[in-house]
Amino acid sequence: IQYDIPEIALPPFARSSKNAVRDLARTWEAVANARRIVVICGAGISVSSPANIPDFRSAQGLFRKLKEKHPNVGLQSGKDLFDANLFKSPSTSALFYSMVSELKAMADAATPTSFHHLLKRLDMEGRLMRVYTQNIDGLEEKAGLSFGLGHTGDSRKTLRNLGKRKREAADRAAGKGRNGLARCKSDSAVLFGNRAMDDEADVDEPMFPRAIPLHGSLSTMTCQVCGHKIYLSLASPGPQTLPQGARELSPSASDQAVNAMDLLSQGESVPCKQCETADMARTVVGLRSRGIGMMKVDVVLYNGQNEGAERVGDCVERDILGLRDPNEPLVPENSRERTLRERKEKKEANSTTLNPILEAATADEAFASAFDEEDDEDSKDARLADEAIGQSPPALESEPRLPQSKPKRQPRLKPLPPDLLIVAGTSLKVPGTKRIVREFAKSCQARDHREYPGKDINAPIRTILLNYDFPLPHGQWEDVFDVWVQGDVQQAALGL
Repeated sequence: IQYDIPEIALPPFARSSKNAVRDLARTWEAVANARRIVVICGAGISVSSPANIPDFRSAQGLFRKLKEKHPNVGLQSGKDLFDANLFKSPSTSALFYSMVSELKAMADAATPTSFHHLLKRLDMEGRLMRVYTQNIDGLEEKAGLSFGLGHTGDSRKTLRNLGKRKREAADRAAGKGRNGLARCKSDSAVLFGNRAMDDEADVDEPMFPRAIPLHGSLSTMTCQVCGHKIYLSLASPGPQTLPQGARELSPSASDQAVNAMDLLSQGESVPCKQCETADMARTVVGLRSRGIGMMKVDVVLYNGQNEGAERVGDCVERDILGLRDPNEPLVPENSRERTLRERKEKKEANSTTLNPILEAATADEAFASAFDEEDDEDSKDARLADEAIGQSPPALESEPRLPQSKPKRQPRLKPLPPDLLIVAGTSLKVPGTKRIVREFAKSCQARDHREYPGKDINAPIRTILLNYDFPLPHGQWEDVFDVWVQGDVQQAALGL
């Protein structure tokens, strides 16, 4: 489907729409009827106004601008500034810090686009299953979506499901021997362990936020030694603007953020305040210094370690299988579920409760029950008289109480795999993201038990690509996307 764009070569397996209005209506209908929508987006959703954040790989992207701006640094491409090897040189390290400061200032000044507002609307309707974003600007959080990787909790709780040999191997990896005594740990390990103990999720908090950053975020910095985290916001954030998982931040996080942004703008590294405090305490008691860790922006770099990869993998696996979190809002009903519920409510409303009629077995029992009723009325009158003159009624022997029944377990929710995948504003060149797109496409298309011919207009739409260009190489994406809306992402979002 094309509109208002120059002629661009189509993939060999694709065909242009002969009735764009009809096919756009079918695309709109697919989005309107979907209940479990997964969105995978890239820099293309933030380049337009009012965000105006440059992308990375286009002719006017960030990589080319950085290379032109710093010709004497020896960069083969602006991509080198997002490589972990840049910290080997003081000049490239300083350039990275100043670049991060500029990007953070641009992200703070940016405003969510129409596509971000579309995501928020789908979330409010309860139809947005998850957003996997490659962007580091945090505009999804500004739009009102919960953002981050959630709380990791205690990963050792799953060890009970392992055998004895595997449990012992896990204990050895965790620094424990056969006697269960932990080996000596450094101060940094103790500090990180204390932070992990405090990082417990609330009972009613969802396991994963709505928006998952695949490549990290510019919003936080983490110490590489003790794990201390600060939220990079020059304004003092309120409780409703903090991202999920920011409760463990220190009260002075805003002051630390100001100092951190000043150092980054000057091209200098940011020392960890918590490490400085711990090192000062060691010096006071006469212990040797263990060093001070440096804060690192929580952005995934090329050839670097992705600390959130395991957490992202857990979320992707749950979403592909359709596992539901009881702490998340309920999924809207479809027509069949609504019909069954209304039928059940109508049946319950028309049903009448029949009270059993007890008949006396003999005439003597009926005669005795009449005297029992009179005795009950006399005892009630006597009790009211005693209360009126201030006397307490005689204590009655309490009847033995029946043991309380156990509270009902929360019902298990039926798994609901995703029924629609939207890929927007990305060239799909990162291997990890490419694999995620393919797996979700398989999960969405597996909901249709019937095969449709290639030209059947009644074939359901399960995967939608919103982008100017089709990802390369073309052959890798055959049978992945049902519809390619070729054009501006923001215009497409307004139409949806």
